[in-house]
Amino acid sequence: ADATTNGGGGGGGLNHLPRRHSDVVRHGVSAAAGSAEVRLVDSTCAPGGLRVPLTTQQCKQFFAAATNLDGFTIAAALITLVCAPPQGTQNAWHAQVRALCIIEEAFNADASKLVGDIVAGVRAEAEVVTELANDPNAHEKARQKAVEVAKKIAETSSAGGAPLIPSAVELTTNVPLEAAPSSGLSAVDQLMLL
Repeated sequence: ADATTNGGGGGGGLNHLPRRHSDVVRHGVSAAAGSAEVRLVDSTCAPGGLRVPLTTQQCKQFFAAATNLDGFTIAAALITLVCAPPQGTQNAWHAQVRALCIIEEAFNADASKLVGDIVAGVRAEAEVVTELANDPNAHEKARQKAVEVAKKIAETSSAGGAPLIPSAVELTTNVPLEAAPSSGLSAVDQLMLL
Protein backbone atom coordinates (compact mmCIF):
# COMPACT_ATOMS: atom_id res chain seq x y z
CA ALA A 1 0.00 0.00 0.00
CA ASP A 2 1.16 3.48 -0.74
CA ALA A 3 0.96 5.42 2.50
CA THR A 4 1.57 8.74 0.78
CA THR A 5 -1.59 9.01 -1.28
CA ASN A 6 -5.13 9.68 -0.31
CA GLY A 7 -7.52 6.84 -0.96
CA GLY A 8 -11.06 7.20 -2.05
CA GLY A 9 -11.88 3.82 -3.54
CA GLY A 10 -14.92 1.95 -2.35
CA GLY A 11 -16.59 5.08 -1.01
CA GLY A 12 -13.60 5.84 1.22
CA GLY A 13 -13.91 9.64 0.87
CA LEU A 14 -11.73 11.69 3.20
CA ASN A 15 -10.51 13.85 0.33
CA HIS A 16 -10.33 16.74 2.77
CA LEU A 17 -7.67 14.98 4.85
CA PRO A 18 -3.93 15.41 4.34
CA ARG A 19 -2.45 13.64 1.32
CA ARG A 20 1.06 13.02 2.63
CA HIS A 21 1.87 10.99 5.69
CA SER A 22 4.16 13.72 7.02
CA ASP A 23 1.10 15.99 7.03
CA VAL A 24 -0.87 13.40 8.99
CA VAL A 25 1.59 12.80 11.80
CA ARG A 26 2.50 16.18 13.22
CA HIS A 27 3.80 15.09 16.58
CA GLY A 28 7.30 14.03 15.59
CA VAL A 29 6.79 10.45 14.44
CA SER A 30 6.28 9.21 10.92
CA ALA A 31 6.20 5.78 9.35
CA ALA A 32 8.93 5.44 6.74
CA ALA A 33 7.71 3.53 3.71
CA GLY A 34 9.25 0.09 3.67
CA SER A 35 10.02 -0.02 7.41
CA ALA A 36 9.29 -3.23 9.29
CA GLU A 37 6.42 -1.47 11.08
CA VAL A 38 4.79 -0.33 7.82
CA ARG A 39 5.24 -3.76 6.23
CA LEU A 40 3.57 -5.45 9.22
CA VAL A 41 0.66 -2.97 9.27
CA ASP A 42 0.21 -3.16 5.49
CA SER A 43 0.25 -6.96 5.41
CA THR A 44 -2.15 -7.27 8.36
CA CYS A 45 -4.56 -4.62 7.06
CA ALA A 46 -4.41 -5.44 3.33
CA PRO A 47 -7.81 -5.24 1.59
CA GLY A 48 -9.41 -8.50 0.52
CA GLY A 49 -10.84 -11.64 2.02
CA LEU A 50 -14.28 -12.51 3.26
CA ARG A 51 -13.96 -11.34 6.87
CA VAL A 52 -13.13 -7.66 7.04
CA PRO A 53 -12.85 -6.92 10.77
CA LEU A 54 -9.89 -8.48 12.53
CA THR A 55 -10.66 -10.78 15.44
CA THR A 56 -9.23 -10.20 18.90
CA GLN A 57 -6.95 -13.19 18.28
CA GLN A 58 -5.65 -11.70 15.02
CA CYS A 59 -4.93 -8.42 16.82
CA LYS A 60 -3.06 -10.29 19.57
CA GLN A 61 -1.01 -12.05 16.87
CA PHE A 62 -0.26 -8.63 15.37
CA PHE A 63 0.99 -7.33 18.75
CA ALA A 64 3.09 -10.47 19.22
CA ALA A 65 4.67 -10.00 15.78
CA ALA A 66 5.32 -6.33 16.61
CA THR A 67 7.00 -6.97 19.97
CA ASN A 68 10.43 -5.70 18.88
CA LEU A 69 9.12 -2.87 16.70
CA ASP A 70 8.47 0.79 17.50
CA GLY A 71 4.94 1.44 18.77
CA PHE A 72 4.88 5.09 17.72
CA THR A 73 5.82 4.14 14.16
CA ILE A 74 3.12 1.47 14.16
CA ALA A 75 0.60 4.08 15.35
CA ALA A 76 1.69 6.40 12.53
CA ALA A 77 1.25 3.61 9.97
CA LEU A 78 -2.21 2.74 11.36
CA ILE A 79 -3.33 6.39 11.33
CA THR A 80 -2.05 6.66 7.75
CA LEU A 81 -4.31 3.78 6.69
CA VAL A 82 -7.26 5.33 8.50
CA CYS A 83 -7.00 8.60 6.59
CA ALA A 84 -5.36 7.39 3.37
CA PRO A 85 -6.31 3.78 2.56
CA PRO A 86 -4.56 2.14 -0.41
CA GLN A 87 -5.79 3.18 -3.83
CA GLY A 88 -6.48 0.92 -6.77
CA THR A 89 -8.90 -1.46 -5.09
CA GLN A 90 -12.64 -1.24 -4.61
CA ASN A 91 -12.24 -2.55 -1.06
CA ALA A 92 -9.82 0.07 0.24
CA TRP A 93 -12.13 0.54 3.21
CA HIS A 94 -11.07 -2.94 4.40
CA ALA A 95 -7.68 -1.47 5.33
CA GLN A 96 -9.37 1.31 7.31
CA VAL A 97 -11.54 -1.14 9.26
CA ARG A 98 -8.62 -3.47 9.98
CA ALA A 99 -6.38 -0.60 11.14
CA LEU A 100 -9.20 0.60 13.39
CA CYS A 101 -9.58 -2.94 14.81
CA ILE A 102 -5.91 -2.93 15.81
CA ILE A 103 -6.25 0.55 17.32
CA GLU A 104 -9.34 -0.49 19.29
CA GLU A 105 -7.65 -3.64 20.55
CA ALA A 106 -4.62 -1.59 21.66
CA PHE A 107 -6.95 0.36 23.95
CA ASN A 108 -8.27 -2.96 25.34
CA ALA A 109 -4.94 -4.85 25.52
CA ASP A 110 -2.83 -5.59 28.55
CA ALA A 111 -0.31 -2.88 29.23
CA SER A 112 3.08 -3.19 27.58
CA LYS A 113 5.55 -0.63 26.26
CA LEU A 114 4.54 -1.44 22.67
CA VAL A 115 0.80 -1.09 23.33
CA GLY A 116 1.37 2.04 25.43
CA ASP A 117 3.34 3.64 22.61
CA ILE A 118 0.67 2.70 20.05
CA VAL A 119 -2.06 4.17 22.26
CA ALA A 120 -0.06 7.38 22.84
CA GLY A 121 0.62 7.74 19.12
CA VAL A 122 -3.06 7.25 18.27
CA ARG A 123 -4.18 9.70 20.95
CA ALA A 124 -1.90 12.34 19.43
CA GLU A 125 -3.78 11.94 16.13
CA ALA A 126 -7.26 11.14 17.48
CA GLU A 127 -8.86 13.79 15.29
CA VAL A 128 -8.16 11.59 12.23
CA VAL A 129 -10.42 8.89 13.67
CA THR A 130 -13.06 11.51 14.51
CA GLU A 131 -12.96 12.91 10.99
CA LEU A 132 -13.55 9.45 9.50
CA ALA A 133 -16.39 8.89 11.97
CA ASN A 134 -18.05 12.09 10.74
CA ASP A 135 -17.25 11.70 7.02
CA PRO A 136 -20.52 11.17 5.12
CA ASN A 137 -18.54 9.97 2.07
CA ALA A 138 -16.74 7.19 3.96
CA HIS A 139 -17.80 3.58 3.50
CA GLU A 140 -20.49 2.89 6.10
CA LYS A 141 -18.61 0.02 7.77
CA ALA A 142 -15.43 2.11 8.05
CA ARG A 143 -17.41 5.02 9.44
CA GLN A 144 -19.19 2.79 11.99
CA LYS A 145 -15.89 1.28 13.16
CA ALA A 146 -14.40 4.78 13.44
CA VAL A 147 -17.33 5.82 15.66
CA GLU A 148 -16.68 2.80 17.92
CA VAL A 149 -12.97 3.54 18.13
CA ALA A 150 -13.52 7.27 18.68
CA LYS A 151 -15.82 6.42 21.60
CA LYS A 152 -13.13 4.13 23.03
CA ILE A 153 -10.49 6.85 22.68
CA ALA A 154 -12.82 9.40 24.31
CA GLU A 155 -13.57 7.02 27.20
CA THR A 156 -9.91 6.47 27.95
CA SER A 157 -8.45 9.88 27.09
CA SER A 158 -8.85 12.97 29.16
CA ALA A 159 -6.88 15.97 30.24
CA GLY A 160 -8.36 17.79 33.18
CA GLY A 161 -11.61 15.93 32.63
CA ALA A 162 -12.08 17.22 29.06
CA PRO A 163 -12.25 14.57 26.31
CA LEU A 164 -9.58 14.82 23.63
CA ILE A 165 -12.18 14.18 20.94
CA PRO A 166 -15.92 14.84 20.66
CA SER A 167 -18.31 12.74 22.70
CA ALA A 168 -20.21 9.86 21.15
CA VAL A 169 -23.32 12.05 20.89
CA GLU A 170 -21.37 14.64 18.90
CA LEU A 171 -19.93 11.90 16.68
CA THR A 172 -23.30 10.45 15.79
CA THR A 173 -25.25 13.68 15.46
CA ASN A 174 -22.56 15.93 13.96
CA VAL A 175 -23.25 18.53 16.64
CA PRO A 176 -20.25 20.88 16.64
CA LEU A 177 -18.02 21.16 19.68
CA GLU A 178 -18.36 24.29 21.74
CA ALA A 179 -16.43 27.11 20.18
CA ALA A 180 -12.78 27.02 21.13
CA PRO A 181 -11.13 30.15 22.49
CA SER A 182 -10.00 32.49 19.76
CA SER A 183 -6.42 31.17 19.78
CA GLY A 184 -6.88 29.73 16.28
CA LEU A 185 -5.99 26.24 17.51
CA SER A 186 -8.33 23.27 17.43
CA ALA A 187 -9.58 21.89 20.75
CA VAL A 188 -7.29 18.86 20.32
CA ASP A 189 -4.24 21.04 19.62
CA GLN A 190 -5.06 23.22 22.65
CA LEU A 191 -5.19 20.12 24.86
CA MET A 192 -1.86 18.95 23.45
CA LEU A 193 -0.29 22.19 24.69
CA LEU A 194 -1.39 21.49 28.31
